[in-house]
Amino acid sequence: MDVIKKNVKDAVEFAPFFEDADLLEQSVCYGVISKQGTPIGVGVLTVEEDDDPMAALDYLLVLPDYRDYGIATAIVDEMLSDLKAKDIGILMTTFPDIDDYTDFKEFLKYRGFSFVDN
Repeated sequence: MDVIKKNVKDAVEFAPFFEDADLLEQSVCYGVISKQGTPIGVGVLTVEEDDDPMAALDYLLVLPDYRDYGIATAIVDEMLSDLKAKDIGILMTTFPDIDDYTDFKEFLKYRGFSFVDN
């Protein structure tokens, strides 16, 4: 599965996924397009390369009909590969305190992520 990587401002094919999100200019979009040419999954990563380099997983979404096919895994694997190449070991994301994010939390837990309360 090919993951397309573009600066978020250039990722027009994926813009409907995150048009209401407040993303930074340096954010990078990772996306997957179906064989029919339809965008089916997208993730957005923002890297802060200052004194304490870290990254934020700002967004991750796969359309319901395409879930459980490894699309989110492919997107996150590509992100992690890029972070490893930059020697960035901290990936942060936040969750609203609602049950809608249970599946996403389980996905991240299964991938080996740990959670820290702030």
